[in-house]
Amino acid sequence: MDTIIEAREQKTVANIFAQSGEARFRELERAALIALLSDLREHTVVALGGGAFAQPENRKILERHGARTVFLNAPIEELRRRCSETGSQRPLAVDAGRFTRLFESRREAYGLADFRVETGGKTVDEVASEIECIIQNVEVRQ
Repeated sequence: MDTIIEAREQKTVANIFAQSGEARFRELERAALIALLSDLREHTVVALGGGAFAQPENRKILERHGARTVFLNAPIEELRRRCSETGSQRPLAVDAGRFTRLFESRREAYGLADFRVETGGKTVDEVASEIECIIQNVEVRQ
């Protein structure tokens, strides 16, 4: 999602936050989500940032499109490290204390995801395989 937003705005997420604030970023994020879901084919994976799923309107949009949601959990230290190593620092992850408080404030929303996968200490391929198994099992039951 961030890549789509950055391409549309010709600015990094950090610059959008700095110049226009979080509220504007969330508007751009919602618009990108709607556009993306409208153009998707079946069996497509969309990576949302932690703040996107925490927004009730975005969860309603995902539900209207029949999206299955998976919360990727890990220890807080690992989540913060991942946010720092992506090449562009996440604006809300700069301060460790603030990051922890933000995660805790979003925990209830994250619990609303259809599925939860523990990612700590796993490779990307291991996590992807686990998600694939979850989705396949759901489709078989339907």
